[in-house]
Amino acid sequence: MGKGFLSTDMSRRDALKTGLKGSVYAAPIVLGATGVQSVGAASPPPTATTTAAPTPTSTTTAAPVPGTPSLTVTPSSGPAGTPFTVTLANFPASTTGTVNILSPGVSDSFFELPVTTDANGSATVVFRNFSAPPGSYQVNAFVGNTGNTNKPTIQITAPALLGAVTVTSVAGCNPVFSGSGFPTGVDLNVIITSPSGTTITGFNTIQTRPDGTFQLFGGNSLPAGSLNLVVSAGPNVLNKTTFAQTACVGNQPSINANQFQVVAGTPLAFTGFQFSPGSTLTVSARSNNGTLLGSTPVTADGTGQFSGTLSTTGFPVGDINLVVTATGSNTVLAVGSTSIV
Repeated sequence: MGKGFLSTDMSRRDALKTGLKGSVYAAPIVLGATGVQSVGAASPPPTATTTAAPTPTSTTTAAPVPGTPSLTVTPSSGPAGTPFTVTLANFPASTTGTVNILSPGVSDSFFELPVTTDANGSATVVFRNFSAPPGSYQVNAFVGNTGNTNKPTIQITAPALLGAVTVTSVAGCNPVFSGSGFPTGVDLNVIITSPSGTTITGFNTIQTRPDGTFQLFGGNSLPAGSLNLVVSAGPNVLNKTTFAQTACVGNQPSINANQFQVVAGTPLAFTGFQFSPGSTLTVSARSNNGTLLGSTPVTADGTGQFSGTLSTTGFPVGDINLVVTATGSNTVLAVGSTSIV
């Protein structure tokens, strides 16, 4: 995703302004040698002569002039945060340059994306910006000294789509934050703040699931009161959800991994405490965005404890959550964590 800034290259910016006024950028035309017939006094009649055939020589013919340098944009419109793919064709081969996205009504302020063409003079870059205001943006490219002749546009139809977040917990313990409608393929930063904006805790950088959802599992150390869950993509805040956190008191159910780190492919052993005696439960392993990696059923004994193992075959390396629910329920009763190495 390109970053927006003011160009400091004055010559390029001037060229960009000139392009906006309708100038057509084209490579210099190179004229080769041509035969020219002279006009003047009549020449004497030709006489028959015998001339030895010339010895063939090696010649070099210039490659055909490529097509007109041009751009295409797919899709041509969408809300801020949409990934717009800009494809360059027929530019100088194996050359560096930039793709410039001009802000509406401001000819010298634009987003600039670096680009390098391949051996065919083609390249592809993606423009994605969550803070771009709605409007029509002109797309230009400069590769070497060559610019595009067509002037495609990107239409930002609406501000960035803001996802929704719901917060659930049991008696104020183990809050679960479920998000939906968030962009995919983007690193999201999620933090919990006080009403004044002070950060209380944060989560690892995550990406949403393919359907734009995520699920994050909190601990029992949050202070009671009004708190905010803030979801950002870079400097752009996508969502701020206020929730009421109550104090987690008493002996609450808990689950612990028997090891801080587990080698991928080896069994992950766990132990649970303080559950209802005889209750049928499900222990799930979930990635840091809530994707289910594996699960196993367990039953609490007469003291409310249980133990078991999970296969970690195919688990990704990194932190995972152990989540306990009542069998057949989505209500989270306890959360633990460990790391796959």
